[in-house]
Order: sequence, then structure tokens, then C-alpha cells
Amino acid sequence: MKKIFSILFISLFIFSCGDNLVEEVKERYDDGKFKVVEYYKKVGDNQELVKVSHYYKNGQIRQESNYKDGKYDGEQIWYHDNGQIKREGNYKDGKKEGKLTYYKTDGSLFCEGIYENGKKLNGSFLTYYSDDTINKEENYKE
Repeated sequence: MKKIFSILFISLFIFSCGDNLVEEVKERYDDGKFKVVEYYKKVGDNQELVKVSHYYKNGQIRQESNYKDGKYDGEQIWYHDNGQIKREGNYKDGKKEGKLTYYKTDGSLFCEGIYENGKKLNGSFLTYYSDDTINKEENYKE
């Protein structure tokens, strides 16, 4: 079944300790390429996106992203279509923050570096050979 846009809405309601938190899950397909599942939190009339998961056509997870105030915030993980982690790191206010690590399709380390406020932090950004020895080291200052 090949549809360019098909939208499915699934709502889950989870109530907690009197503060009327509601979680709503929206599931949809974008351009037939992958599925997107969005998680929202409601308090009263307000609704906030808190997490988005993308899936490859084969059903394998593609990306898991946390949001706050409409921006990436917290842990973000991207996956290769074989299920291995492709990239993982943290974001704050929509910008890379802390250690960001990239992996090859076999799960071996590709490169890593430290970010602050979306920019490479003073120090090194390392790229690795397949045997996990350092291929290249880039040093940054401001």
C-alpha cells in the first residue's frame, strides 16, 4: 500500500496525580519514506511536543528525539537501518551540547567531539579508523 501522505491519529491518555497530564501519540507517514510518531504532553488547554520517533520502512527505529519548547532538548539518538546506533548526543535549546558521537554501520566508533551551545568546544574532535585507533585529531579554540 503506497500512499504519499496517510495520517493516523492514535491517542493515549495517561493521567497522573491530579495534574491532568495527558499524553497524545500521533503516527503518520511522510512521503512514503518513514513513519513518524509524535508524543505530546497536555496540561489543561496547552499541548507540548516532548518526543518524536522516526522509523524506516522496514520498521527499524531511525531517530529518537526529545523536545522542549519546540526545540531539540536532551538525548537524541539516530540509527542506521540495520539497528546500530549512527549518532548520539545531547541538545539544549535546539543546539548540540556535550559529547556527540558517530558510529559506523557495524557499530564501531567513527568520530566524537564535545559541543557547547552548538559549537565545537575548545579541545579535540577525533575521527577513528576501523580498528578504533585515532585517524585524525582536530583541535578547536573558540
